[in-house]
Formats: sequence, structure tokens, C-alpha cells
Amino acid sequence: MKFLKKIEILPNESITSILYRLAEANYYQGPKIIADFLHMNMYTIDSNNFSRKQCEKILSFINKTPADLYARSTVCHTKDNDLLVMRSRVKFCPACIKDTPHHQWLWNFTVVNICLKHSIILVDKCPKCFEKISVKALLKRTCRKCSFPFNNTSPKNIKEDSLLYKSQNDMYNRIFHKPIEILSELSLEKYIQFAKEILVIFEDQNSFTASTETKVHSFRKVKGGNYFNNEDLAHALCNVYWLLTDINENLPKVLNGFEKLNYSKRKRRMLQFKKLLQSNEGSYLQNAYNTFRQQQIEEGNTSRNVASYDKKSALKIKDKYYVKRELPKVLNISLEKLNDLIQKKLLEPKKVSRGKAVHYLFNKHEVEHLMKQIKTEKEDAIGYYEAKDMLGVSFESVKELVKKEILTEKEYVWRSEKCLSRTEIKAILCNVGNVTFDINLSEYISLKDVLDKYKTSGISIPLLLQSIRNNKLRPRTNVTNANITNFFFRISEIKSVLEAIKRKNQNQKGYHFIDITKMMNISDRTLHKLIECKLLEQPEKTISPKGRTLYWFPKKVVDDFCSTYITVREAEKEYGIPQGRVRKLVYQGHVRNYLEGVCRKMLLNRNELELVLEQM
Repeated sequence: MKFLKKIEILPNESITSILYRLAEANYYQGPKIIADFLHMNMYTIDSNNFSRKQCEKILSFINKTPADLYARSTVCHTKDNDLLVMRSRVKFCPACIKDTPHHQWLWNFTVVNICLKHSIILVDKCPKCFEKISVKALLKRTCRKCSFPFNNTSPKNIKEDSLLYKSQNDMYNRIFHKPIEILSELSLEKYIQFAKEILVIFEDQNSFTASTETKVHSFRKVKGGNYFNNEDLAHALCNVYWLLTDINENLPKVLNGFEKLNYSKRKRRMLQFKKLLQSNEGSYLQNAYNTFRQQQIEEGNTSRNVASYDKKSALKIKDKYYVKRELPKVLNISLEKLNDLIQKKLLEPKKVSRGKAVHYLFNKHEVEHLMKQIKTEKEDAIGYYEAKDMLGVSFESVKELVKKEILTEKEYVWRSEKCLSRTEIKAILCNVGNVTFDINLSEYISLKDVLDKYKTSGISIPLLLQSIRNNKLRPRTNVTNANITNFFFRISEIKSVLEAIKRKNQNQKGYHFIDITKMMNISDRTLHKLIECKLLEQPEKTISPKGRTLYWFPKKVVDDFCSTYITVREAEKEYGIPQGRVRKLVYQGHVRNYLEGVCRKMLLNRNELELVLEQM
């Protein structure tokens, strides 16, 4: 068979492409005449699947050496392998076909997904209608369905330093039998089969190598065989390459993500993966998988029914962790309280997710620590009634002690309500000198007598306990394990406390009615007259806890009054002049008596008196 016109054969051009272009150059509709000459059908022609003998027949009308032509057939590089060879469809590099439309033999391989010359991802479907691309459509550079011109295809470029480029370079080296860094002992067919079996744990996970969030998909089963999406497969093989670059570090990452997948998918795929581990090729992964599995057991990161298929691992987990259903019995608390402890982060379980299933593991050391804490708290926590008995006071007094913050309500992990602390109450009672002694009634006074005698002076149980805590009172008792009712106090210390109360009241409320009468050495009647003649402001009225009406004069008002006015007796003491002479000055009209017409007492202005004395 001879053709009048010859064609220039392009670098790496496939035999299929050569035959199509040769037939077209000689005005044939297609290479059907050549297929008949070779005793081949068009399907085999389009698959670029030519034997050595068929290549020798083709040489009769093509100017090529037998070795060079046969090297362009997929049979030269691999057997009839559906995983490696595309049959009824092709892919192309937009940059390669820009000048002369042709098909390269490398593009027949499913695992060749990138043109290394131009760093472009190969196109395997029409960019517009996503129709499959045939050899005939590629050579015409037009989609057979929507007539989209393939010259207008926008290329997807990748960087030469990217992991995707490196993984494809590794694939080219395997096809051309060049030196390989990873699993060099595996043939191309065995490596792709190995990659396919590894990809069962990658499927449906986010890619570990893509810069954007992309799901890993590789060999999809469809009716009639495997369906390969070129770009998906490129990323899938890139993930396998990434895994094999550092198996010990990367395999745990993949398996951790795999454990989060749906159980039905995970179960089937794990069986496939374990089958791979038992094969010769699986030995590359076995050590990393065993290390990962051991770490999972240490962390309790296994399925809930692990005991049904791995009793040894189940025992290791049981030695280290409690499951949630065991804890209510272990801690002697309700499930509701357990959930409350988890919510408050007093117990922080390890959350183990297997797809949609979630279970919780509790570290035994942490639980034992919490058990000790609960035991200690149970011994320490007491209610108001028990506190009342310990202190020997009324229930209302206990509430008052809490209100005054002398006793503190505390939260305990095993109770929802707050309680008082036994330790705190004991600390208050321990401030008492627990020594038996003969009580001298002239020096000491009992608690009951203190409250009875000074109840109107602001003395209360909370105040006494606060003074004990501040070491202002040092009570004594002659009773072992005493409570407050057994306390005796030094009278001098009680008076010091009363004086402190008085000073506090003066600073906060002012002077009491009785305090002013004593301070000025006047009677109640005289004080009322001072108010009536407006020398003193009206006092403020308050009601005591006992229901008595109390009168309080502002401290500043009283202090100003005392610094402004002076009595005859005070003038004698302060200026050293006889009372008679002071009175004479009043009678002679040199000094005014501000109580004149009010009462018989004399009240002088200090400044006026000093001015008269200076002039004398």
C-alpha cells in the first residue's frame, strides 16, 4: 500500500495521529482504508494499540525506523491495562496543538495528566459542553457536539516547583524508565495498581496537596469500565506521591481524616486497605500503619466495639480510660450531674469520632483525681443547719454571717447548690485559746452577757467573729470542742471593740444624742434648747434593729459647733481666767451669751472672747 503524499511526523506523535493525518493528506475521509490493510478495527486504531508486526506494515508508507514507530504504541510500554490506557477518548495540551493539530502517544496514558513541556494540565473534555474528545475531533480542533474551537481553550498552568508537577515528572520517569526516587523497584503497572489501592483511604477527603479545598477522586467505576477525570486523577496521584515521600509522617494524617468518613464507606474501604497491607507492596506501609494503630490505642481512638475484633487493644484502652456509661457508678453521681461536670470542664473527656458516631473516653488518672476532690469536699461541705450547730448560734445568725462575708458559700463539684465549709468554721473556732482556766468575773464576760449588755451598741455575733478573725478579740473557754456560746471575753477588749464601733458610727453616721451631751457636759434639755434656737441643726432619725428611735448629728456640724462655741468652765481651763471674770465680761456686755433667754447656762463665741482678752 502506497500514498502519494507524505507527512512530517511530529515529536512524540502517536501512530493513531500519524494515520489520521496521512489519510487526510491523501484526501481520504479517515484511516478506514489503512485499518482494513492492517486487519484492524477503528476502535483499536483510536486506542493507539499497534503490535510490532502492524508497525512493520505501516513502515511501508511511513519514513520511520521500526523501533521508533513501535515506541509510539502504547503496547510498547504497557500491556492491555484499563488502568493505564484510554481507549475511546483522548486529551491534549492546548499549547502543543496550537500550530499543528496532532495527538501524542503519551496522552493515551491515564496517569499522564500534565504537559511537562508547557506546565499545563491536559484537557480531556470540551471546555464548553464537557463532551468527550475523540482523535478525529482533536485533529479537526473542533468539538463534535457544540463545535467549540479547541484553539480557544484556556490553559491551566502549574508551577514547576509544585508538588503536582513533581508527581507528574515521577510518572514520566517511570514510563521512560528513568531513575526514580520512590518505589523504584515497582513497574509502572504495579505502581499504578498500588496507587489505586492506596487511594481508597484518600477518596472523599480534602486533598492534602491542593491549595484550595478539593475532594480527592480518582478511578471512578461507571457502566462499561473506569471513568477518569484528568484533573481529578492528577490531584489524586499527587496525594499518593506526597504520602510516599514521607510515609511515617503523612500516613497518620490520611488515616485520621479517613476515620471521620461515613461508616459504611469506611468499613468497605478499610477492608480493601488491610488487604493491601497484607500484599508484598503493602510492606512499604506496614510499619507506619502499625505505629499509627498503636498510637490510636494509646489515645483510645478506636471504635466502640473494638473488643469484638481486637481484645488485646480493648484491654489496653480499658486500663487507661473509662467510658461514659461507667462513670455515674464510679463517681456515685447521676448522669445529669456527670453532664454538668463535663459542661463545667471539671471533666474533659476525649471525644472519639468515627463518621457520625461519637463516643467519649475519660482518663482514669483524671477521674481518680476528681474522686479524691469529691471525697474531700464531701467531708468539708456542710449546710446551714449543721453550721448552726457547730457555731452554737441561730439559723438567722448563720445567714447574717454569710451576708457579712464572715462565712463564705462555696461551690462544690458534686453539688448543684452552694454550701458552707466545715474547715472555715473550724478555723474561726480555732482562734479560741482552748485552755481550762479559772474565770475572773471582774475581767471576763460571757457571750450571753455581752449580747444582753451591749445589744444597743451595735455588738452582734458577726461583729464578734470578725473581731476574733482580726485578732482584736482573744476569747477563752473552759470547754473542749467549744462553740461560740462557750466563749468568754476580756471586758477591756470588748470596750475596745465598742469604741471602734463608736468611731465607725461617728465617721459614717455622725454623733449620737447621748455622745453630744457627754462631750459638751450638758443635759438633754439643754441640747434640745440648742436645737430650738438653731445653734445646732435638727438631728437625723433612724430606727435601730430593736425598734428604738436613734438621733444622729452630722459629725462636721458638731465639730464646727465645738470649735466655734465655748462654755464658761471650758474658757477657765483653756485661757486660765476665773469663771467669775468670764461671767463679768458677759454681764458688762463685752462678750455675748448665746443662750441668753434660753436657759441659765452661758455659751460664748470663742473668737469674740479671744478678741476681748487680747484688748485687756
